Amino acid sequence: MPDWTMHDWTLKSISLDWRPGALAIGLLGPKSLTAIAARDIRELHVPRRFGWGPSASVQSIEGPTKHDGELLRLTIQMHSGDVIEIVAAAFDLPAKQPWEPDSGRHPLTSG
Repeated sequence: MPDWTMHDWTLKSISLDWRPGALAIGLLGPKSLTAIAARDIRELHVPRRFGWGPSASVQSIEGPTKHDGELLRLTIQMHSGDVIEIVAAAFDLPAKQPWEPDSGRHPLTSG
């Protein structure tokens, strides 16, 4: 899986175009607004319970991974404790935005 460091990015919006099954998740990275796009979406779970307290920041992103045959699954763990789950035929992830020391954002390290 490619290295997309999205820790501490801000979730700005989630938009679903129902008929074509096109999903766009707007994110504010350290350098600019960007989006995760999902095509032919089959499942979307967006809890907003704030179990760890209110937050619009991303803790981590896992996937896309194989799910139920030909589909893919992507999860977004929020700092609030909520986990957004998406199952779709395809995903387009934004280009990596490098961390800069003065941005106040810290990258996750992959093991």
